[in-house]
Formats: sequence, structure tokens, C-alpha cells
Amino acid sequence: MRHLFVINPAAYKIKGRLESVYSSIDSFLHFTEMPELKYEIHVSRFPRDIFGYVRKCVMSSGKEPLRIHVFGGTGSVFEALCGIDNFSHAEIAAYPMGRFNDLVSRYGKKNFPLFSSIKNQLYGGVMDLDVIRCGSDRNSFYAANFICVGLGAEIAAGGSVPRYFTSAYRSISGGEYSSNYRLIIDGERVKKELSSIYITSHPSVFNGLYSSASAVPDSGKLDIYTVDNISKYKAFSLFYPTNSDKRKKHSYFVNHNVCRRVTIESDKTFCLSIDGEIFYEKSIDVKILPGALKFICPEGIKTYNPVCKGRR
Repeated sequence: MRHLFVINPAAYKIKGRLESVYSSIDSFLHFTEMPELKYEIHVSRFPRDIFGYVRKCVMSSGKEPLRIHVFGGTGSVFEALCGIDNFSHAEIAAYPMGRFNDLVSRYGKKNFPLFSSIKNQLYGGVMDLDVIRCGSDRNSFYAANFICVGLGAEIAAGGSVPRYFTSAYRSISGGEYSSNYRLIIDGERVKKELSSIYITSHPSVFNGLYSSASAVPDSGKLDIYTVDNISKYKAFSLFYPTNSDKRKKHSYFVNHNVCRRVTIESDKTFCLSIDGEIFYEKSIDVKILPGALKFICPEGIKTYNPVCKGRR
């Protein structure tokens, strides 16, 4: 097996510490008890560089197994995932070094040290997780966490906390924030004016609103939440952290479906967030790829939140 260590120098916990992070990886690998370990260390030079590097390595590896160690956050994992494309012989080990680390966060922040250990990630077992494929007329991308369309994506495009709340205010108060969408959910056609659409395959809370606690990351199903066209007052209430009781009050204008494939179209260009990365499209086709991601899970990690067990 060949190991690729990719480092995002702009990641929250790496910025200003690149030399220290690089030397710690190199020193560990140099003195490891695996003398036949084949590895490369690559430092990302510009946005989307991880995508290009991983794609080149996957194409040149033939059928040799690859384990890609990603030192970064959600965006870095997104780039690596899109670079893999063919998931048959490539694995991802995610190190929580970003401001947001969605793929690892589902297992609890108390377990971050386990995921941050190079030794754990070298010897960790493989768990098959679902991948969300998002295709358009121009490109295809892969998400390990979520896809958001509309208002939620526009707010996310404004920046991270604390700029998030300023972005929410500008997006909602700035004028029209809903659009007419045409959805095909597992063959069933829906035409509706909506403010936001959120799709995920794992337990998460997005913008303090969408509580997808029933989602299971290897169920082969998508959880899709659509938010009706609502007043500005209600829209403001959605995008602040809320507890589960307050989220229940939103349930009459938030609709939940479980499906395997959904097509989203609009006459107007809409904002699209794929694992936090921003794009603009008029039409996308989203489907689940069951068990496509070979994810490294260190020993001692519980695979699911207990409330999520049982749904298949």
C-alpha cells in the first residue's frame, strides 16, 4: 500500500505552523516500525491543488491500494474525495485540522486526538461510508457530508463565524431569497417555491436548523430537507443555533424526505454549497453511492451516534 500525506497550509490548525506539522509527519514516518512503508508528503500550493495531486496519484497507481491522509478541514477532504473519483482502491484518513471538520465531527470532538494520531491512521481499520455524488451539465463532485441549495448556501458563502451572522442578515434582508424549484425525488415530481434545500447522508445539524439525527452514513439513503417560502422573521429564526424543542416549531414549514436520488432545477441560477465549497448552477442531479468511501476509523471509535442505530 502507498500512503499519500497531503497538507493544507491554510487550514485553521496548520496556518503559521506548517514547518512544525511537516517535520512531525516526516520524523514519525522516518522512524516508524514499518520499514517498507511507501509514502509521499505533499503541501498544497493553491486552491484545488489537493484535487489535482490526488487525481494524478490515483491515475498513476494502477490497482495499487492508496491511503490518502488529509491534514485539513472539510474543504480539504472534499478536494481529496473529488480527486479519487474511482473509489475502488483508495482510502481516506481525515485529520481534524480545519475550522470545520464535518467528516470527523460526527464521532465527537472528544475523539479528535484519536483521528489526529498518525499511528492510529496508519493502523486503523476501514469503514465503508456512503458518498453523495452531485452532477451538473459541466462537472461532477462528491460530498462526504452535505449539499445545500438556496438561502443556506448563500449565507455559507458569506464566510464563517462570526461573519456568518452578518451574511445571514444581508442575505435575508437584502430582498428575494426564495426561488421556484422543480424537484424529482426518486421519480416523483415536485414543483414548489422554496427558500432552501438541504441534503445529507449522516447525522448533522446545519445552520442550527436541520436535525438529521435519523440519518445513517451507510444506509444507502439521502435525507432531504426543503424549507418553504417563509417570512423574513421566520427566516431569521432558522439561522441561529437552536435546541431541539425550537426546531420542532419549525417543522410545519420544513419538509423531510428520504430518497436515493433527487434532481433539482430552477430557471434562475442558484447558489450551491457542497461540503462548504460554493458553486453556482441551474440544475444538479444528486444521488447516493452506497459504501463508496473507504474511511479510516481508528480503534475505539463508535461508528454511529446511538440515536441513529436501527434505520436501514
